[in-house]
Amino acid sequence: MRETSPAQIRQLLDSVSRLLDSNPKVDSSSDSVCFAAVGAYSLDLDISAYILTSDDDEFSRVQQELLLRILEAVEAVGTRLALPTQASINYNAGGVGAGTGILPTDGR
Repeated sequence: MRETSPAQIRQLLDSVSRLLDSNPKVDSSSDSVCFAAVGAYSLDLDISAYILTSDDDEFSRVQQELLLRILEAVEAVGTRLALPTQASINYNAGGVGAGTGILPTDGR
């Protein structure tokens, strides 16, 4: 969500809030949707809600549906989730074990 505009964030917050408020299995007095942080590679939203059931299977179904609808809301505002990035360091470029991070054992 790094290349997301403030208007898109506002629209997404509103969409997710309406989604939670409209679901009869969500305790509307407990739900919270907020723009929580600007991360190094992401814009972080904090979404929480209590699902009104004591049945594990029903909880899983409601949670799954909410998560899928949140993903649809992200897509609908024209943005996408941030993907994790990973750096790779080659400690022994061109030598024995090149590209593996493994150093030779014969003292070279």
